[in-house]
Amino acid sequence: MVLFQQNSDVAGTPSALVCMPMARNKRLVGILYLENVLTGGVFTEDRIELLTMIASQAAVSFENATLYEHVMKNEQDLKRLSEKLRSLYSELLLAEERERRRIATELHDRIGHALAGAKIGLETLCKNPGKSPEGRLNEILAVLDQSIADTRTLTFELSPPILYHLGLGPALDWLCEETQKKHGLTVSFTDAGQEGGLDQKTEILCFQIMRELLFNAVKHAQADHVEVRLYRNGARMGLTIQDDGVGFDGSRQSAGTGFGLFSIHERLRLVGGEMNIDTGKNRGTTIDITVPLTGET
Repeated sequence: MVLFQQNSDVAGTPSALVCMPMARNKRLVGILYLENVLTGGVFTEDRIELLTMIASQAAVSFENATLYEHVMKNEQDLKRLSEKLRSLYSELLLAEERERRRIATELHDRIGHALAGAKIGLETLCKNPGKSPEGRLNEILAVLDQSIADTRTLTFELSPPILYHLGLGPALDWLCEETQKKHGLTVSFTDAGQEGGLDQKTEILCFQIMRELLFNAVKHAQADHVEVRLYRNGARMGLTIQDDGVGFDGSRQSAGTGFGLFSIHERLRLVGGEMNIDTGKNRGTTIDITVPLTGET
C-alpha cells in the first residue's frame, strides 16, 4: 500500500509526499517517506513504480544488514566450529588410513601367510608323489579352512551381510556376541523395538556407531559388563549402551573435546538424530542415541 498526497500550503506553494512500506517476506522492516515542497506533481505513476522497486531493494538491504550483524555476533562460534570440522576431516582421513592398514595387515599376516604355506605344502607333495600324502593333505585342508574362516570374519567386520539381509537387530546381536568372544567381557543385547522403520542408510549408521561405542567400552572404559538395548519410542528408534567401567569427566560432553563423540554427534545430526551421555568418574557410562523413523520428523 502506497500513501500519496499532493496539496498546497497556506502561501499556495505546491507540495507532494509519498509514503510506502519496505517489506520483506510479508514482514515490515521500514517505511520510505519522501516529501517535495518545491514542485507539485513530482510523484508520477512511473516514479512511484520506481520508488516501489527502491523500497523493495532497501528492504532486502536492511534484512541483509540484520543478518550480517547476527553473523558477526556469532563469528567466534563459527570459527570454533570451522576449526573443529577441519579437525574432524583430518581425523577421518587418519581413521580411514588406520583401517586400511589394519585390513592390509590382516590379509598379509593371517590369510596371505596361510595360503602361502598351503601352496608350499602342495608343491612339496607334487615333488614327492611317492610318499603317503594323507597327513600332509589334512594339514593343508586345515590351513585352508582357517583361511576361509578368517576371510569370512574380515568380510563381516567390513560389511556384515546379516545387517543387509536380516536388519539392525540381528546385526547388533551378532556384534555383541563377537565383541564378547574377542575381548572376554560380558556383552548382553536386548531388542525391545520392532523391526523396520529405518532406511538402510540409517541402519548402517546406527550399526557403525554402536561398533565404535563398543570398541570404546573395551579400550577405554575398563568395563566388565556392557548392556546394549534397541528400543522404539513413538516416532523414533533408540539405542542405549551402558557399561560398568570407569566413566569419564562429564564436562567433555558439553565441551565437545572428544573427537569420537563429536564425530558421532555430527553424523547423527545429519539424519536428525540425537545423542545423550550420562557419565562420571568411577560410575560407568550410559550413552543413548535416537534417530527418526523413516517418514517421521
